[in-house]
Amino acid sequence: MCRNSPYGEELTYLFEHLAFPKRSVVGQTSGARILRRRLVLETFLRNVASLSPDTPLHVAVVGRLQRELCSAAFITHLANESVDVDTTRCSPHDLVELKWLAFDLFRNLNSCCTIEGDTCQRFLHVFRNRCAVVQDAPPSGQQELARQALQDLRNVTTQIQHYVLDTLGPQYRRAISTAMCDSHTMEQVDEAIDECVLVTVEDAVMVPLQEQITFLVELTIDVDVEAALTRSMEHDLYGKPQSFFGIPDALQSDVNFGKACYHLSMMEDRVLPHEKLHELVLSANEIFAACGDARGGSASMGNPTSTMMNADDFLPIHIYAVVHSNLKRPYFAKEFLSAMIHPNKMLGETGYFLTMFEAALKYVSESM
Repeated sequence: MCRNSPYGEELTYLFEHLAFPKRSVVGQTSGARILRRRLVLETFLRNVASLSPDTPLHVAVVGRLQRELCSAAFITHLANESVDVDTTRCSPHDLVELKWLAFDLFRNLNSCCTIEGDTCQRFLHVFRNRCAVVQDAPPSGQQELARQALQDLRNVTTQIQHYVLDTLGPQYRRAISTAMCDSHTMEQVDEAIDECVLVTVEDAVMVPLQEQITFLVELTIDVDVEAALTRSMEHDLYGKPQSFFGIPDALQSDVNFGKACYHLSMMEDRVLPHEKLHELVLSANEIFAACGDARGGSASMGNPTSTMMNADDFLPIHIYAVVHSNLKRPYFAKEFLSAMIHPNKMLGETGYFLTMFEAALKYVSESM
């Protein structure tokens, strides 16, 4: 096969230097054997994903595997690369230098040859086993075990992020600082790097654990409360006019805050905590825009406590948007974010808007 392929040398490298999982056919097999085979395959895939894309074959292989191993938003972000980036007009996160940092971090986090990568792989294996223990526990104790497991997941993810930041090569900071120095402060450079590391670590750790995280969050939810809240939104409050929610005439929207509702609905399509929070912030930003509130910056840079719109004006509109967002499981979204949000995100505007989201759901529950 290698001789007939235009990538003969590269294929030889792949099969001779990587522990390619051997094919085996077993008529009847146990769950333990399936798990072992799954881990072998996962190790191989992640080793391939850690290859440097310096040949056409490597680019093709890594591109295909990364679509399987990380979120679509992460891939889209890396793919939207512009050669001629105007640093005075674009977001810092659009810089090519930051995208290369994200790519290198992702390779390291998925390689068994780095400390952070080996830690990730070991933790993923241990966490899956822990979820199996939670599943087999008596029902009366599952909720507390699930909460503790989610807390430990968040803590380990944060610790990996801190390690990556502490050991980050100086060449990245130099390149990013040079690209941003004319239009951004050093504080903004540090914030951009911190955000890049946070996004990449969350992607590397939490995407492979989507099924387990959903299972654990489900255990922390009161099913009856969630069903009643969803029913109240869909049958009692949906379709009510803006005035019903206490929105002043001067702030009412001719288009029913459609963009704000849209971004809230997109929270359920996002996988990672920072992605869901981003949609929440975008929704709030659309409310400010619809009300003509010029905050002098994007939602990710503003300070909600200093805006022209105070909480008494914002909350009724936000409640209206939540009710009309068509979120199928708003209570699940709240519990997911409460458990998985990065501690630093609880401060500033993201924490503020998350509090508003929780207040909106509290309003709905009290109106039942």
